This record gives sequence, structure tokens and C-alpha cells, in this order.
Amino acid sequence: MGSGHVSFHNDMKRIFIASSLLVALVFPINTPATAGDGVLWIAPDNTSSYERSLFKLWVDADGNGCDTRAEVLIKEASVKPKVGAKCKLTGGTWISSYDGVTYKDASKLDIDHLVPLAEAWRSGAWEWDEQQRQDFANDLEQEWALNAVTASVNRSKGDKDISSWLPKKNLCAYLIGWASVKSRYQLSVDKAEALVINKYYKSCGLGHQTKERVVRNPVPTVTSTQGTTNSAVTYQISQVVIDLTTLKLGGILNLTFAMNTNDTEPQSPYCLIDGILNAMPATFVAEARDGGKIWQCVSPIPIQPIEQSPSGRYAVQLLTVFTNNGQKDELRKVVANIDVVSAQSPSATKAPAVKYANCTAAKAAKVTPIKRATNPDLYAMNSGLDRDKDGIACE
Repeated sequence: MGSGHVSFHNDMKRIFIASSLLVALVFPINTPATAGDGVLWIAPDNTSSYERSLFKLWVDADGNGCDTRAEVLIKEASVKPKVGAKCKLTGGTWISSYDGVTYKDASKLDIDHLVPLAEAWRSGAWEWDEQQRQDFANDLEQEWALNAVTASVNRSKGDKDISSWLPKKNLCAYLIGWASVKSRYQLSVDKAEALVINKYYKSCGLGHQTKERVVRNPVPTVTSTQGTTNSAVTYQISQVVIDLTTLKLGGILNLTFAMNTNDTEPQSPYCLIDGILNAMPATFVAEARDGGKIWQCVSPIPIQPIEQSPSGRYAVQLLTVFTNNGQKDELRKVVANIDVVSAQSPSATKAPAVKYANCTAAKAAKVTPIKRATNPDLYAMNSGLDRDKDGIACE
């Protein structure tokens, strides 16, 4: 095994220890009694339209003349290249961690996002702002986020998650990296990913467990109002997570949310859930990664089970009130209208798996775009129509 492989494994182990300590802050809500366990929450993929252009690539974040691609090549070289004018790299040796192939020509290497951009989108990045997406796409701090690998191998991987693609080399390191990146960015895993993580949990020493206890709000409608005295003061709710464990049984509604504000003297929020008249004080849980705060609200009375609502959906209104006595303040509040979808809810009718001669025929049949995430059987039959291999055919 070459020195590049040894370094790769050692780095993996070192960062893995750090990520295990971080995970309690990343997922502070609904975690099991053992606070040190890393938890990756299982939730369905979001199937809203993904565009690669939403993630700005290869920026020069530190202004040193080298963009993200060059920085990764310099960092991962087993023999360091010379850095010339305008960050032109000459010389250098690289070992692709996915297949063990050695290169002396950097042009034969791709910089791979270990968690592909499209997969990140499906797992939670759909709700990020432009800066968050750019930070993810150019993350030089997370050891596993970006990797210099054989170009053809990277392109065969495409936007596949770990249930559909795994590297020939360094399998355990890849899985540890996958779990770490997902936890760092609070990205969910779907059931297929969870099966893989649980399969290799012991043999690979994974420090993350998967728990099917929450469903991420797919498309929240959030309305913010301005502060009482200063028109520039705002409050905003995001990252709403609902625990369906008791909701399915007709129990209390338990939800958490992140709150951001530029108020210099913010009040602790109170919550009005589902039309209940008396505001209940929210419980502070942890500092959010983006500088906001994570709060938890619980409804004081049982509510309708999600299975009894039409199509397995349940609408919830969360109203946070920012006065210290819980009285309504119409000028200082945030209202979030949340549409919760049960993991057991009936899925939309899928088009039958028919192979089409071309996209014109597929469009005539009204089955376009053909998305791997929403209709994998139809996509498998027509994957040849996906020219850019982004998981969507006949866009």
C-alpha cells in the first residue's frame, strides 16, 4: 500500500474522532440517551428540481490565487507539485483513493464531492441559501468533503448515494466520510442509505447510528414579521423537524426549529401549536451551526394522528411569540405553516417502466422529466436519455 493510502487512512481516523464529538451539537434533538452516539436521521428524499448551477464551484475563498480545485490537488498530493504564477501546478503525484491508481498528471483527476451535490440537495440542501450551498461545494475544512480521484471513476459514481455506489478501495473510510459529511451539514439519509450504514456499522467502526424518528418538513412556508420598534429587526424560523413517534399514536406534537434574529435583545420564544390558545414556553436546546438557536416546542394536548389526515399529510401552524410573558405580540412574531408528510403516506402514482426511443416520445407520453429519485424503475429503463448523468433524463 502506497504512502498516499496510509495518509488517507490516518487522516480518516483522526477526523472521525473529531466528528464523533461534533455530532451531539449537529443533532441535539431527539437523540437517544447515550449523548455521545452520532445519529443520522432517516427521512425521504426531497424531489424538488435540482440544478447544479445553484452550487457555485471552485471559488478562491482565501484570495491566494488558487481556487478550490487547485487547493485540493495541493493538499492531497503524495508528492507536492510546484505552484507557479496564477496557481499553475507542475509536477506532483496523486493516488486516487477510490481505486488506488497513481497519477502524475493532475488533468486526469476529478475533484469529487463525496456527498454529491444532487444528493445533498435531496437530503436538505434544497432549503439552504446561496452562501450555504457555495460553502458546501467548496468545503476545504472537512477532510472528506472533496477528493481528487480518477475522472472516469468519479463520473461512473455520478450523483449516486452509498446504496447505489461504493468505491473499490477504502470502503470503510468512504462510509465514515459519508456519515461525517451528512452529519456536519445536517443532511438526512434515506432508508436505502440507512441499510448500508447499519450493515457496516460494526465492521467499519462507524460512529453514527440511523434512527427513523423524524420527518423533515419538505417545503415549509415561513412568514417573518418585523420587530416592534426597529423596522430592521427580524425573526425567522427554519430547519423545522417534527417527531412523528407520538404523533402517529395520536399523542402530543413534539417539534424543534432553528430561530435566527438580528435583535440585540431577543426574547425566548413561546409557541402556539395547532390553534391551541395558551402559548407554551419553548425550551432552549443548543446553538445552531449558522449562529441561530435551536428550540423545542411541545403541544400540551393530544392531536390528530397523521394517518387519519387526508393522504397521510398533516398541516401544523407554529406561532412563536417573543414577549417574556408569552402574551401575543402581533408585531414581533414568526408564523410557520408546516405541511408534514408521513413516511407511510401513499406515494404519487408512478409512470410505468417503459423504454422510450427518445425524449420526444417520452414527452409525448407525459412522463418527463424522468427522475431517478422519484421513479427509479422508469429511469433505469431510460437512463441512456440522461445525457449529463445527473439523475434526470429528458429535462
